[in-house]
Amino acid sequence: MGTEHPHKSRFSCLKKTQVSLWLVLLLLLTSGLLNGLFLYLLHQSFTDLHFARIFPLGYPPAIDVAPQAAVSVDLAIYGDSRAYHWRPTKLVQGGSIANLAHGGQSSSQLRLQLETETVVRSCVAIAQFGINDLHPLGALSPWRDQIRRQTKENVLRIRDLLLERSKILVLTTVMPPGQTPWTRKPFWDPSTDEYIIDLNDVISHAAQHERVILLDAYAILAASNGKLRPDYVDEDFFLHLNDLAYSHLDSKLQERVGGMMSCLTSQAGQEK
Repeated sequence: MGTEHPHKSRFSCLKKTQVSLWLVLLLLLTSGLLNGLFLYLLHQSFTDLHFARIFPLGYPPAIDVAPQAAVSVDLAIYGDSRAYHWRPTKLVQGGSIANLAHGGQSSSQLRLQLETETVVRSCVAIAQFGINDLHPLGALSPWRDQIRRQTKENVLRIRDLLLERSKILVLTTVMPPGQTPWTRKPFWDPSTDEYIIDLNDVISHAAQHERVILLDAYAILAASNGKLRPDYVDEDFFLHLNDLAYSHLDSKLQERVGGMMSCLTSQAGQEK
């Protein structure tokens, strides 16, 4: 039997050492990246928590805090990001629109906005809210019942506050969500769809008022499984709508409200 050449043995040992060093470097790099990601998420969570504590509306107030006189527009839009991205221009035919919605806004934040900020009077007000109270319930399970009860109470208060500043109020039922992505499933309550239907019943009852019109956005946009129709889902986020969905909503809104817009005609006559 022959013996292994010493140069070959040293080369094999050196190669193993190099492989080990590369593995150590790879582990260190991976660890550094994961720690960096963890610190970023920790910083983001810290920022979001204290931002909400300092700015309970979900956004910083205007720098100019001097009292302002109430303004008047033809159409005012209130609510969350689904309302923020809505541009129902067909309804007012070139009239003035004030979009006062804010992304991520809950019903409690909308209520606080209406109770504390400058009043904007309008011929018509549209409100879409509720999803931001319900979609986090999987992560807020200890307070689930309290949040749902509070949201229902907010519906009536928001309706009354908007009726004080608008001639016609369009309450919309909560629009359905798209299919829940896997990244959201750990924080998603499986009963969320049922909670949406339950809240929509409250909204429907709140709309039983002579100056309130119900636009059943849920029925307009939902597929048979209770989710947002796939052709209506925005490709960037499962809770958002695309242009096709908004176009369909605009058509239904025009059918539902178009014949009741006499206040726009009277306002136009006063301006001449």
